[in-house]
Amino acid sequence: MIYLLTAIGLTPGGSSTVHIYTQTIHRTTQLTTINNNNNNTINSKKNTINNRTTQLTIRTTQLTTDNTINNKNSTINNNNTINSKNNTINNSSTQLTIRTAQLTTTQLTARTTQLTTEQHN
Repeated sequence: MIYLLTAIGLTPGGSSTVHIYTQTIHRTTQLTTINNNNNNTINSKKNTINNRTTQLTIRTTQLTTDNTINNKNSTINNNNTINSKNNTINNSSTQLTIRTAQLTTTQLTARTTQLTTEQHN
């Protein structure tokens, strides 16, 4: 950046003072620009971190929900297995009851036949 300054009534050393003052303003402007750029970069990185944190929270929530669903599905599957086994037990119990009744009926018929035969003799 070049400055053209006209000074009236300055001593030969006075122009150096103006030059130093101009350079100071120029450096201050540069530092302010750098500082602003750094702040913008920092804010941008903060926003990126906040966005990624939000994404991570959302994904964690999704995984937790998926895990809960999987656990509930496992519970349902376990209950279905238990219900199936209970049905098998109930069917076996019914078959056992029927077979016991058949045996009892057969035994009663045989005993009745036996008693009838003994009475006729």
